[in-house]
Amino acid sequence: MSTQNPVILVAHDFSPAASCALAWAVEEAGLRKAEVHLVHVVEYRLSDLFGDAPPLDEVRIAAVEAAAERRLAELHVPGLVHRHVAIGRPAHRIVELADRLGPTLLVVGTRGLSGLQGMVIGSVADHVVRHASCAVVCVKAPS
Repeated sequence: MSTQNPVILVAHDFSPAASCALAWAVEEAGLRKAEVHLVHVVEYRLSDLFGDAPPLDEVRIAAVEAAAERRLAELHVPGLVHRHVAIGRPAHRIVELADRLGPTLLVVGTRGLSGLQGMVIGSVADHVVRHASCAVVCVKAPS
């Protein structure tokens, strides 16, 4: 039997919904005696890849990652074990990290968009729920 603590992975995009998800996950981690891992994905935009913005070179990538690390460090999270920063499509990168870490639980915030808004904007939470190989909890921020 493994003595390793359970892991709760929390996706955070610095939105109010993500802050609610983080608060919920910290409370849950205390109940489960779980380690908390926090992930932020810096999203590529089409303009970054094909438009007016210069392509992301190693220097820009390092600067973007460092800025994200600083913002994550400002979040004081009890039980936090590790911060992860990735660059790419958030939903895909979150699922990839979850596959690598094997968390007991993955927690994401959601704005609860549906209909045309949800289709146009897309839903990271929806993709994560559909593709993650572990349990996923979606926490909706109060209106």
